[in-house]
Amino acid sequence: MRQAIEAHFGETVQFTVSKIDPIVGRELAKKAAYTLLIAALGIVVYMTVRFEYRMAVSAIVSILNVVVTLIGIIAFLQIEVDVTFVTALLTIVGYSINDTVIIFDRIRENVRQRNIRRQEDVEAVVNDSIRQVFVRSVNTVATVLFAALALLFLGGEGLFLFSLTLSIGLVLGAYSSIFTAAQLWVEWREWDLRRKKATASGA
Repeated sequence: MRQAIEAHFGETVQFTVSKIDPIVGRELAKKAAYTLLIAALGIVVYMTVRFEYRMAVSAIVSILNVVVTLIGIIAFLQIEVDVTFVTALLTIVGYSINDTVIIFDRIRENVRQRNIRRQEDVEAVVNDSIRQVFVRSVNTVATVLFAALALLFLGGEGLFLFSLTLSIGLVLGAYSSIFTAAQLWVEWREWDLRRKKATASGA
């Protein structure tokens, strides 16, 4: 192939071939798992200090939901993964936790301003908080998604996996922040209210 191209164009060409053998692939997967674990622990510590442990755990479950779903989609599509996939995965984790923090920050502010005594109060606070930040979250994701789709269709083969993973992950991350993380916190908070009410009744 090199000789044919050189004979046709009259120029010297060089080919670069890169591949990941099974040993390196396993090492890459191991380091990616360690990286996600360290990131998860850091997020738990930060959100526990900044917010509360219920929000921290809900955020981690939401992120894991995004990561597992994204890996499942790429596996279903039978696309070979490489380093760019891990990069896109970590990028999605960052965007997802950012959306979740914005929602939880608004929930925390609204909780401080209201007297939460019933399950209906918890649901009302979360619904109001999501409505207040919904447009901002959608606009942020839409802006980044536009760039990711541009890379997907115009970026070439080298950026295909990265841009595809990023595009799918952005949608999953936004969905999970609103419909998974916040709802897990609602269920947990309502369970605490029911437990305290049962304890008070028993006393």
